[in-house]
Amino acid sequence: GQILSTISADECSNYLVNSGYGRS
Repeated sequence: GQILSTISADECSNYLVNSGYGRS
């Protein structure tokens, strides 16, 4: 994912995981 406002659901999840934000 690159731009949160234009990425798909999968890209969003991938982005969150890559940024570490999706992990508790």
